[in-house]
Amino acid sequence: MLVRFRYAAHRLVAGASAAAVAAECGYVDQSHLHHETVAFTGLTPAALAGDPGVTVDDTGWTDPRPGGR
Repeated sequence: MLVRFRYAAHRLVAGASAAAVAAECGYVDQSHLHHETVAFTGLTPAALAGDPGVTVDDTGWTDPRPGGR
C-alpha cells in the first residue's frame, strides 16, 4: 500500500491528474486514491500536488516500473 502511494504521490506532484494516477497506480477509482491520500497525508490529492513542501527528484522517486526513470 505504501509503495503504491509513494508512486502515486510522485505522479501527482509531477502534474498528472488524479484520475490518471488512480488508473496507473492500481487504485479501484479516483475516490480510493483520494481516501488513501487523505489517510496518509491529511491532504487531498490536489492539495498534495500543489504543496510547496513536497518535492520530487529522480534520486528519491525513481519509477519502479521496468524501463522507468
